[in-house]
Amino acid sequence: METMQRTFLRVLQRTRSCRKMSPNMSQTLGCSLYGDVVSPKFCPSAELNTWSATLVWRKTLLQSLPAVQIQMKREMAGHNKFSNIKHRKEAQDNKKAALMNQFVRLAKTAVKEGGSTDPKLNLKLAQVLDAVKKQSLSIDTFNKILDKLSKKGLNSKEHMLEVAGPGSSIFLVLLDSDNVTLARSDLKSALKKLPIKIQNTVTSLHFFKQQGIVYVTPDPNRPNLDLEEVAIECEAEDVVVETNEEGHKVIKFLCDPTQLMEVKSLLEKQNLTVESLYEDFSPLMPVTPTEAEQEEIDVIIERLEGVENFVQMYSNVQS
Repeated sequence: METMQRTFLRVLQRTRSCRKMSPNMSQTLGCSLYGDVVSPKFCPSAELNTWSATLVWRKTLLQSLPAVQIQMKREMAGHNKFSNIKHRKEAQDNKKAALMNQFVRLAKTAVKEGGSTDPKLNLKLAQVLDAVKKQSLSIDTFNKILDKLSKKGLNSKEHMLEVAGPGSSIFLVLLDSDNVTLARSDLKSALKKLPIKIQNTVTSLHFFKQQGIVYVTPDPNRPNLDLEEVAIECEAEDVVVETNEEGHKVIKFLCDPTQLMEVKSLLEKQNLTVESLYEDFSPLMPVTPTEAEQEEIDVIIERLEGVENFVQMYSNVQS
């Protein structure tokens, strides 16, 4: 309301019929914008000494409204631009965080199979580290995770827990722990006093489509490569070509999540460069929360990502 009034006064001062208007008079007209009638007692007698004069000024005010609206749109454009940049940055940060979590899982598998957290002694781990570098992710963060894995040992396992939130929201949360009871306790502590319910068992998997996804960089030397034939040979279920955020084309292979590493290996034997691979749970029936519910969901997501043994999270909330 105050913003609109200030904008109106600036526009009003620019109009030819109001250039001689005093600041006091402008304030009076600005106030009249928000009322059906301008009472004569609010108008300075030196400037508006008759009721008819008030009506003349009121007509001028109404004629100025389109200019006020245009000016306000210009002023608010900056806010919208900032908001768009903020949401775009948050989306990019979330994508990087999800990608890092996937590399963490691959690192865990490599450590368990290779028996070492030293990339020099573990070829698979060295390949994961190389993939992290190619994605321009933080090497320091990845090394800290390796250090944590080394201290923690290789007895921990991933446990999926289900959290029901407001607006029919569902969160499938992966935690890395050697004790599922302790993992559930950590989750309860993190979500204390929030409108959620932690399910004893995962009962909502049927609301999600579970898939393995492998992203491959197109080979410029083989523009006519038969991707469907490659998918069949590499035991992938489907293949599509997409455009990423940078505007570059990428090839997306879909497969059974249990066959991720096998499909990756077969694609590399076809001399294709694998950018990333991960397991995904896509919601079959996404939900759209209200604004109030979204605020609560944002807090829930922040708390979940802050859990010590957090690995990954999947949700049916429409993004």
